[in-house]
Amino acid sequence: MEKLISLFAILLVSQSTFAQAQSEIKTRIKGDLRIRQESIEAEGVSGHDNYDQLRLRARLSFLSHVNDQISTEVRLATGSGGTSTNQTLGDSTSTNTQNYDFKLDRAYAQYKPNDGLLARMGRTVNPYVLVANNSLLFDSDLNFDGLSAQYALQKGPLLYHVIAAHSILHESKGSNTSKDAFLDSLELAIQHDWSSSFILFTVSEHLFKGIKGNTSLVGSQFQGNSNDGTNFIKNYDVTSLGLEYHVGEFYLPMSFYAEWAQNNRVSKNNKASIYGIVLNHIKKRGDWMVSIDNREIQMDSTLGALTDTDSFGGGADGRSLNALVSYALEDSVTFTASYYNGQIQIAQGESKKTRNKFLLDLAVQF
Repeated sequence: MEKLISLFAILLVSQSTFAQAQSEIKTRIKGDLRIRQESIEAEGVSGHDNYDQLRLRARLSFLSHVNDQISTEVRLATGSGGTSTNQTLGDSTSTNTQNYDFKLDRAYAQYKPNDGLLARMGRTVNPYVLVANNSLLFDSDLNFDGLSAQYALQKGPLLYHVIAAHSILHESKGSNTSKDAFLDSLELAIQHDWSSSFILFTVSEHLFKGIKGNTSLVGSQFQGNSNDGTNFIKNYDVTSLGLEYHVGEFYLPMSFYAEWAQNNRVSKNNKASIYGIVLNHIKKRGDWMVSIDNREIQMDSTLGALTDTDSFGGGADGRSLNALVSYALEDSVTFTASYYNGQIQIAQGESKKTRNKFLLDLAVQF
């Protein structure tokens, strides 16, 4: 009987301890809603025409602080996922009497044992340090399946970041593992701070594995990359260099930036670049921001399935001059107008075609 009483006491204490631990986990909910009017001029593009559409993006995040070292995020979002979380209203694939999909957009655990080390696993946020948060190689909506680790070290005015990441791009079912596709990356970022300004330099290596000979990773399209109609026919080992100069001492904070990338596995149509400027930033009601960039992504410079979907329609084998103006109507309400003047099929011997896009966005954060 004494043993039973002792066991019962242990169970009660364990249950109480577990309940206390559960009660100490803090979860915060946040989200955003964006309504977009989109106008596209795709003159001469087969299968497309000039059209307008109204689109919606809704995202809901659950962020939990488990303890001082471990945290998690689970986020749901509209759209098809990948490089787009937009839902076209009145989509022809459904009717307005049916609900739109709300899918798992992020789900990862984060481990931060000290100020320097950070590790994530699951469907994670973009792990890389990007000059001016640009989208030359990776769309801003893109999340990564896999794991990443980074170490940050502050030495006087210099901040160093070393980042390693392993991402799963395509996982074959059954025993046909030859169709698996991965991305292994290594990045070094160095930032020199002074006063309210800084210079940021990044160098990264992105090694794509299992792309050549694989089928399209997005539906039946190859997003501008070389293919034989059935499979990719090139490999991708992309080296990129980034540079940003941020000036904060003047009346307007501004950033000048550039990034250059090259696929080392091919000798033709293997380069990508972006040059841009950002004026001011938005923190509160009445703030505004202007951003202008010019980018070119040659046919086999990088994997087109991961690039920005607004510039010349996304993918590779295109160029675009982009301009964006944002204004904060309230602390959490922003109005943005964007224009993308693009060309696709820019490789030598191809027939260049224009693809322009005009966007009006109203975004609310909560």
